Amino acid sequence: MPQLQLRTPQFHLPARTAPQWRQTLRLHSKTTIPTTQPNPRSPSPSPQRTSAPQLSLLEELFPETSKPPSPTSTPPSRNRHSPDDPIPPLPLSPDLSDTTSFPLPQPSQHGIPRRRSGRIGNSAEALQRKETTILILRNASRALDESDFKRIVPRGKHIEGWVGRGDFVKVIPIRDPVTMHAVGHYMLLFPSPASAHAYQEHLVHLHRTARTHTPRSVQSPIAPPPGYLVEGEDVYQLLQEYALVPASQRLSLKVLVPPYSTMVRSVVEKGGYGPVVDGEGEGRDKVLFWVDGFRPSMFLLREVIARDGRDRGLGWELGGGGITKLVEAPVAAAAAAAASGADVEGGGEDEGEGESSRQTRRVAGRWVIRFKDEAEARRFVRSWHRRPFPLHRDSAVYGEPPPLANAEFLW
Repeated sequence: MPQLQLRTPQFHLPARTAPQWRQTLRLHSKTTIPTTQPNPRSPSPSPQRTSAPQLSLLEELFPETSKPPSPTSTPPSRNRHSPDDPIPPLPLSPDLSDTTSFPLPQPSQHGIPRRRSGRIGNSAEALQRKETTILILRNASRALDESDFKRIVPRGKHIEGWVGRGDFVKVIPIRDPVTMHAVGHYMLLFPSPASAHAYQEHLVHLHRTARTHTPRSVQSPIAPPPGYLVEGEDVYQLLQEYALVPASQRLSLKVLVPPYSTMVRSVVEKGGYGPVVDGEGEGRDKVLFWVDGFRPSMFLLREVIARDGRDRGLGWELGGGGITKLVEAPVAAAAAAAASGADVEGGGEDEGEGESSRQTRRVAGRWVIRFKDEAEARRFVRSWHRRPFPLHRDSAVYGEPPPLANAEFLW
């Protein structure tokens, strides 16, 4: 076996044994990089496969995002806006670009333009419009409020809570022109005859429904339960909302045909009666006060109200004007007839207003008390209506009950 002869290396190497040198040469031969001139005897190495760069899911689905933008490329289309881009103005058509093409609102022949809601400003303007219509409701309850009439306005067919045609402008209760006592008749002002006709038809339908489904005797059918529908209408809900005229009573609702009488024109132009509105058009903070069979003085009335405030621990807050007494004055016979509602439908001007046609009507100690707001006035009515009026010892009659006070909210 030939012995391995080692040559002395050209550089200094540490001393190693023969097995260590063999292992070193073996490892060196495996890690040696082939030179540019391969050995012709050795087989040619197979060409290495270049792996393609791995693409992300975004680049596989949208290849255009992986391409870098070229400097000569056109800017992107404006159809794709980023959140930071300003919103471009909407181009106007030629017929809308000119502001002179819009028609300006023209005033009516009386100089009062119509509002978008169909309402009109006040009662005085309502009377000046030829299309304004007045309905007279007779023989109703004297305790009604404007909300009782508003609650039964015809509603829209498609949107819940939407008010349809038939909404009124104002409701004015007819009162005695001297005592300001309500007589149970009401004037309803509408902006057009169509609205008045729609409200009248709806009110007749409600009254007919109430007469049909309201029990009036032992043999009558039971009242409709909640959710009882007749032709798509909840009869129970209709009966709960309708409170103008009792079902056992005949409905009297007529159109007031112009020309109107002097009393009607005066009430409508002011928006109510003089002691109620004071020319302001709104009077929902006053109370009409009187005592049955007794006429208290101003001093006694103020003392009683102040004492009641101390007893309840909270004084009554009176408004401007405080307590005012209704003035006794002679009135025309036509105004006296209006107290019973007989002259409401009379047209034209009042005739024969001479001394022979005038009569004096005395007011039995009636007072108008003005409070800070409507809520305070209603609290006073709830506290004092049909309440015994305190009297002094010299005014009280032995064995007789004290007189009863009456309080009526004015609107």
